Amino acid sequence: MSPAWWLAHCCMLGLVATSQTTQNMLRTKKYDMTSHINLLARTTGSNPVPEWKVSTGYSYVKDKFGHAKLTPQESDLVDLLEYSNACSNGG
Repeated sequence: MSPAWWLAHCCMLGLVATSQTTQNMLRTKKYDMTSHINLLARTTGSNPVPEWKVSTGYSYVKDKFGHAKLTPQESDLVDLLEYSNACSNGG
């Protein structure tokens, strides 16, 4: 996925036909994640919640997957531990 922008209440995504995002959307037929994303609005995994977030209406949610009615799944393409280690090492 490349650019994303909003026009009123519609999010426009710039997708390349051969990108993995596009292929996943076509494969799963799941294009609308709005209800899940909206459940995450004004939530944070930081505990305690920073004061500036409290003042703007954020609240702490320990299980953001559950809160958004999503289920974490193992990936067959991305090794999270490998990715996490690469990120922590600056790569």
